[in-house]
Amino acid sequence: MASEMMRHVRCENREISYLLEQKPVKNLNLRIHKDGRVFLSANPDVPASEIDAFILSKASYIFAAQDKFAEIARYSPQPKQYVSGETFYFLGRGLRLKVASAAKETVYTDGVYLFLNVKNTTDFSKKQQLVTRYLDRQCEAIFGEVLDQAYPSFQKIRCGKTSASYPFHGHSLGFLSSKKADHYTE
Repeated sequence: MASEMMRHVRCENREISYLLEQKPVKNLNLRIHKDGRVFLSANPDVPASEIDAFILSKASYIFAAQDKFAEIARYSPQPKQYVSGETFYFLGRGLRLKVASAAKETVYTDGVYLFLNVKNTTDFSKKQQLVTRYLDRQCEAIFGEVLDQAYPSFQKIRCGKTSASYPFHGHSLGFLSSKKADHYTE
């Protein structure tokens, strides 16, 4: 049966906190998760002083990994809040979101802005639903056009024609470009 305990060692004016899991393993197994947490599994017969010494011997590796993961997290995209000023990438360009209160709920773009008109500007779920549906429908239209253009090349090998009517779950075709201004109304 495995046992777990939190342990702490100090090195280079920093503290390393790690979760020690003692279980029947042959080696000391060190893992650093993306959130910076450190895990080590070791055989119950290995003394705690030896485990701490191992952690100290790997301190520079642990600190480098934690710093790298922190740097990645700092630059990773944050979840959308669907508020004016956010950027949505679509058809090769960034569209700045403009949220407005309106009686009729619509989403459309002029190629510079993504306009989101909603009855309640504080309803996160509704704003997310409208924008996602708009982007999905735009992707379906673009993929449909691309499939129609590409199909003649594959027709020679008797490849059946497929459909682009499936959900894209927020993918925004940032690699394509278009000058169309389209609207979605609910």
